[in-house]
Amino acid sequence: MKTTIYIFFLILLFSNGKAQQSQSVDSKNSISNNFNKQQISAYQNGSLEKFEQFAEYFNLIQETQDSELKEQLKQNVFSLFENPETEIIDFFASNEKITVRQFLNKYQNSNQIIKVISMKSDVSIFQNFWINIYQIIDNSGEIITLKQTIIFQKQKKKFGKNSKEVWEIKLGTLEL
Repeated sequence: MKTTIYIFFLILLFSNGKAQQSQSVDSKNSISNNFNKQQISAYQNGSLEKFEQFAEYFNLIQETQDSELKEQLKQNVFSLFENPETEIIDFFASNEKITVRQFLNKYQNSNQIIKVISMKSDVSIFQNFWINIYQIIDNSGEIITLKQTIIFQKQKKKFGKNSKEVWEIKLGTLEL
């Protein structure tokens, strides 16, 4: 019986230590533990600019007939997002979730444009993300409110032979 209690106590102690270690690793990657409010605000403004870039690239895709340029513009859009398979809402039509890649392919030859009328970042900051809120107008004049998760995390970047961890903003999921 004493052996069972001793083993149980060791397991409990070991699991508590692992939980604390995991929490300290997560806190190292936390936005609020690495940046002050002014710095966070500057990064939030930068994330708003990324959505503006997305809208500009999308609109340019609509305007050009050059297939090579369209492909380059798509690659530029993909670089703004966490990845090309990030889910966004099809706010022009069905309101279903589709990937960024599907969205661009679906509308690459349409007359749809994205006109941004307002943007703001939510004041709540989470471990490594926040929410931006946008209002856009579609071709029919309808005002659409969108909410987007903004991912802010460390990424390893290579600079020649050297690599360094840098903080990077990526556009995440987009919803109504």
